[in-house]
Amino acid sequence: MTGALPWVNWPSRPKKGGNMCLSIPAKILRIEGETARVSFGGNEYTAGLQMLDDVKEGDYILLHAGFAIQKISEKEAEETLQLFREMGELE
Repeated sequence: MTGALPWVNWPSRPKKGGNMCLSIPAKILRIEGETARVSFGGNEYTAGLQMLDDVKEGDYILLHAGFAIQKISEKEAEETLQLFREMGELE
C-alpha cells in the first residue's frame, strides 16, 4: 500500500448529512496522575492528559474522545461555549 495506513478506513468523500466529531472545551477541576476531572455543561468527565504536559487545575482544554488534546485560553473556551448555547446544544 502506497502512503495508506492499513488500519484506517478513509471515506472517499463525506456522507451527506453525516455526523462529525468535535472537541469540547472543558475546565480542569483536579488532576489525578495522568488523568484529570474536567467540567463541561455542568457534568464531570475524566480526561486523559497523556498528550499534554503543561496543564494545571483551572486551565481549559479541548476534550476529544476522552483525551485532552490542546490547552486553550479561558476566552476561547467561553466563546466556544457561547456558540454551543446559541445552537441550543448547551443550557
